[in-house]
Order: sequence, then structure tokens, then C-alpha cells
Amino acid sequence: MRSGFFGFLCLLLALTATAATPVVRPQTTIECRCSSGEHDAVPTAVEWLPAGAVAAAGDDHAIRVYSAAGELTQTLMGHSDWIRDLQLLPNGELASVGDDQRLYLWNITAGEATAQRTVGNGPLSCLAIHPNGEQLATVGFHDRLRLVNCANTDETNSFDCPCRDMRSVAFAPDGGLLAAAGRNGKLRLYDLTGGSSRDIAADTRRIRAVSFAPSGGLVATAGDGAEVKVWDVTRGEAVASLPARPAKVFAIAFLGDHHLAVGGSDNMIRVWSISSQMETAVLKGHTGTIAALAYDAQNYQLASASFDATVRIWNLAPDQTAALAPLTK
Repeated sequence: MRSGFFGFLCLLLALTATAATPVVRPQTTIECRCSSGEHDAVPTAVEWLPAGAVAAAGDDHAIRVYSAAGELTQTLMGHSDWIRDLQLLPNGELASVGDDQRLYLWNITAGEATAQRTVGNGPLSCLAIHPNGEQLATVGFHDRLRLVNCANTDETNSFDCPCRDMRSVAFAPDGGLLAAAGRNGKLRLYDLTGGSSRDIAADTRRIRAVSFAPSGGLVATAGDGAEVKVWDVTRGEAVASLPARPAKVFAIAFLGDHHLAVGGSDNMIRVWSISSQMETAVLKGHTGTIAALAYDAQNYQLASASFDATVRIWNLAPDQTAALAPLTK
């Protein structure tokens, strides 16, 4: 009886080891340093640029551009407070927003701002670029979601938001829907064609991140709640609930239509299969909270920014990462 029990225990341990989630290590680690070199800069925004370069920004008010090899090539100065988000426009310019209530558009090659303006009446936490590149949306610590013309930064429209603490905004891939969420846990979907809006009770706690799948049929929400939710946009119903605890989630990114990368306060990035709701890979290397994620679908690379004062690049190509072989462009 005893030998049978220990045999069963050994079998169980073997199965557990076999089923362990594969671990992925970073391909490149970029140390973020302030221009004086006296202390680290904490990046809380990251974005892919052409030719495999990345831009990162955060608490020291500077935007740094790094080459594909991880070398610092450009520093953009203008913001006077914490920079919260970066997004690349189709024309190659970079947009940034931050706690100084300012929106900047940057010519990266020239290393200078092409336009800037104060938006709203409070810190700005997030921005999203319309797929046509003609307008952008931004939200923050105020009660309006604002649309801005990318050519001249003029405000073109604004919408009521569910709460005064909006943390995330995202356009659907076809540009027809605009999603926003924040402190009250509601996901608000704006129909930009019909002019209507509707709410999904996505969580009971603050939502910090919203992202559409490339196909546009799914939208994911995550934040302080116990689960990351993936929603059917048309029906407004959850199609996947992924455990988040004990971490708070600060960043999510779809890796194609079938996988979601989730990063938060446990210092790790977890990749989930949406259909099976199973964890398929864990990306380990950061030693601080994951603050931002950006996925390059053409090259299967994920960039992450963290409170450990680094940006890390992860190679998720199917031929390199067997656990993510179903990834598609």
C-alpha cells in the first residue's frame, strides 16, 4: 500500500514537471539611465519604432530612443512631468502624453517636437491612434475623453467618461469603436459611426489596461481585479477569464488573435491562450512591476518596460519558442 502511494506520488510529480509552463528569457535588456547618469530612469511607456528601434519614457520626463541593438540614439525633451504613454503614428511621428497635461507630436529623425498642446484639465494617462492616423484619443484624470486632430493637435470632439480617473483607451482595428476604462470598473464602448455608447460591467475594481484583438472581435480588460477578462465586442459577454492574483495588472497586449500577454506587479509577463484559458509561457527577467507592453507582430517581438529601470525585448518567434508556436502575424 505504501509503495503504491509513493508510486502514485512520483507519477504525479512527473506529470506536474512535464506540464510546467515554459519559461522565456529576454533577448535584450536595455538599462534606462538619466542623462546625468546619476540614477536610473523608470520607464512606464514603451513603443516600437521602425527598423526594430524602441522608444521608452517615464518618470524623468525624457523620451529615449534605442536602436535594435539596445544603444541609445536619441533623447527627446519637452515634457515637464511623468510621461505616461507613447504611440507611433502611421506617418512615423511619435505621440506622447503625461502628467503635465501635455500632448506632444515628435519628429524622431529631427529630434524635435512638431506640435504640442494642453489637453483637458488634468494629467493624461493614455492615448490611442486611430487606424487612419488622422486623429488620436486621450484620457486621464478628468471626465472627458478627447479626440485630437493629428495634423494640428486641435481638439475635434469629446465624450463623457464614466469616471474621473480614466487609465486606458483603445481604438478597434477598423476605427469604428473606441474603448475606455478606469476607476469604476466599467468598459465604455463608443460607436464613432452611430454616435452611441454602451457600458460593460467588466470589473468591480479599477481597470488599468484595455486592448483590442487584431481581428477586432475581442477586447481585453485588466487591472486591480482578480481576473483578466476577454470580451466578445458584439455580444458584450466574457469569452475568457484569466486569473490575475496576487498581482495587479498594469499592461496587456494581444499576440495575434489567440494569445494575450499580461504584465503586472509580480514582475513577470504571462502569456495565455484565450481559447483554452491556459498559461502557455512565462517571461522572466524583470525585477520590478511590469508597467507597459508593446508587441511587434511582424517580427514576433514583445517589448516591456518595468519599474526595475529596464526595457526588455523578448523573442516570441514560433521557431524559437515552441510554447507559442500557434502565434500568427
